[in-house]
Amino acid sequence: MRTLSLITLASVPILAIATPVSRCTGTIASLDDVAAAQKCTTITIQGFTVPAGKALELSLLDNTVVNMAGDVKFGVANWAGPLFSISGKGITFNGNGHTFDGQGPSYWDGQGGNGGVTKPHPMMKIKISGTYSNVKVLNSPAHTYSISNPAKLVMSGLTIDNSAGDAANSQSGGKAAGHNTDGFDVSTTDLTIQDSKIYNQDDCIAINKGSNIVFQRNYCSGGHGISIGSISTGATVTGVQILNNQIINNDQALRIKTKADATGASVSGITFSGNTATGTKKFGVIVDQGYPTTLGTPGNGVTISGINFTGSLNNIAVTSSAQRVAVNCGTGCTGSWDWSQLTVTGGKAADSKYSVKLDRLKHAKWAHTSLTQGLPSRYTSQDASQPWLIYWASQALTCLGIQLENKTKQHVIDTILANQHPDGGFGGGPKQLPHLLPTYASICTLAIVGRPGEGGGWDQIDRKKCYEFFMRMKQPDGSFIVNKDAEVDVRGTYCLLVAATLLDILTPELVEGTSEFLRSCQTYEGGFASSSHPYYSAEDDKPRVLSGPYQRPEDPKVDVKKLVRWATGMQGLPIEGGGFRGRSNKLVDGCYSWWIGGLEPLLLELLGIGNEEAETQVPRHVTEETDSENGPTALFDKTSLQRFTLVSSQVSTGGLRDKPGKSADPYHTAYNLAGYSTAQHRVYRSRTKGHIFILEESKTV
Repeated sequence: MRTLSLITLASVPILAIATPVSRCTGTIASLDDVAAAQKCTTITIQGFTVPAGKALELSLLDNTVVNMAGDVKFGVANWAGPLFSISGKGITFNGNGHTFDGQGPSYWDGQGGNGGVTKPHPMMKIKISGTYSNVKVLNSPAHTYSISNPAKLVMSGLTIDNSAGDAANSQSGGKAAGHNTDGFDVSTTDLTIQDSKIYNQDDCIAINKGSNIVFQRNYCSGGHGISIGSISTGATVTGVQILNNQIINNDQALRIKTKADATGASVSGITFSGNTATGTKKFGVIVDQGYPTTLGTPGNGVTISGINFTGSLNNIAVTSSAQRVAVNCGTGCTGSWDWSQLTVTGGKAADSKYSVKLDRLKHAKWAHTSLTQGLPSRYTSQDASQPWLIYWASQALTCLGIQLENKTKQHVIDTILANQHPDGGFGGGPKQLPHLLPTYASICTLAIVGRPGEGGGWDQIDRKKCYEFFMRMKQPDGSFIVNKDAEVDVRGTYCLLVAATLLDILTPELVEGTSEFLRSCQTYEGGFASSSHPYYSAEDDKPRVLSGPYQRPEDPKVDVKKLVRWATGMQGLPIEGGGFRGRSNKLVDGCYSWWIGGLEPLLLELLGIGNEEAETQVPRHVTEETDSENGPTALFDKTSLQRFTLVSSQVSTGGLRDKPGKSADPYHTAYNLAGYSTAQHRVYRSRTKGHIFILEESKTV
């Protein structure tokens, strides 16, 4: 054993002697020198000319250091290229300000890679990790850099100068001779490009797939701006930071483009911060799912989410003929986008031909199918909520302006009446006990689809028995239990008062003590119930307005200012999409577009400004050309609320949802649409007609 150990130790110096061969210094002054030089870990590139049709290809040992000591020019030949390629791990490449000259003018014909003569494409193929710095590329025939690094790579202090391609030549038909001269085509991970200058006629950078990519403090002149994409089938781009760049005289400043026919692809987690642009000729910011046709019919196969203009202000100036912002999305645009740190000045508003819109037809078909053909088997647990499921579908269709055919109306009426209990009120299904909540849903449904007369539903409601049922639910403190031997729930108070109002059976006897009870439910936050919650707050605030004619001067008053402060605080920030949350520190949810958004006219009423003499302007439609602001009496950001519904709540197959990632359901479909409608209309009390509320469409600013 001792002998073996000594032999093993003795072999170590022998191995050490074998390795220094790679630590030599190689010099490349012609292609003939490459094979020997790339066996060394220190290489110097002298100035020389690469013969036409040949490439300078370096396959380097790990941790090699390369320095340029002269300029390299490439001979001209019509071939595919690339002209220069380099691979290796842990490489340090320093150009020391020297140039790779692609002799672009000898190729340029205004067609780039779309036709004309064959051009080396790309000119520079980078497949290293480590650092690559201080290199100048002059006149690339077409695309300049293609990057697919094996591990982290930092590229800095680079210059790409294709500015000579701005001018026309004898082959370009009067347009710029340089074409498809992209600065950086990126399909990689863990890449930083910084402190570089790019003068060209196409994308300054095009990030086609990859993650953890930083593009910062660069200068882009004369091309198509900074681009995510074009995104093809199966590609994923995520975790990209575009920071503090200057974009001068480009067609676009910041662009996201996905191919209209792409599928199974995604773009997410894109941050734009501190970028400035001047002289932008076509679009300040453009998100386009119709590529290659600008603002063409958008595809639906690429998901775009988490687009954020945050941190430092992005300040974009466009020319008079340019459009400031254009968003051309199919159904793939989703989630919360934060535009808070973006300012675009000059030019005109964008064409909204394919901007995100409410897909009325799909939602109407979805709601109608839910009503007439039934729901999936998972809804069997909702057997005691049958009137609710019918009401939500009917309410959604009403919001969409859809009238049911007479046969379906009658079927709905007959189904609802089958749930009426002989002792008054309605149950959740036939022969079920009466309950305040399904009573509300049943009466609201009959108000939508019913009619006077025999079989019309409205006259078949037993008002006397219903009133007796309501009085049996009444408690000594003014509250109501929801059904026999059940709990007190303020939601039941709301449902009872709405139903009593619609049936014209609201009496002082019925609401005696109710105001005191409701006031006792207000919490320190300003909302109502055991923890401030919009469902309870809405159901507390609305009964106070409904029972208003029977309130006494001595009844305790709700702290309205505290309620307003709480309710307005429930609207999410722009990064959350502008929807409403249910409780403090919870996620936004589409149903609260109604449960809180619907509070606004009631809050204005309680504040004394919700009347027909008040003037308010809120945008009716959310499109890129709206350029609107919320009116002087608006308590909520109605523009953001509408955007939340359009962008985050719609499901491409129809119906609306809680939030992205969830499925459509009748409940969220009804209340998303109700909240969306509230954001587009103004409701106020008539000063001349007493207990009458007036609904009018909001003005488009």
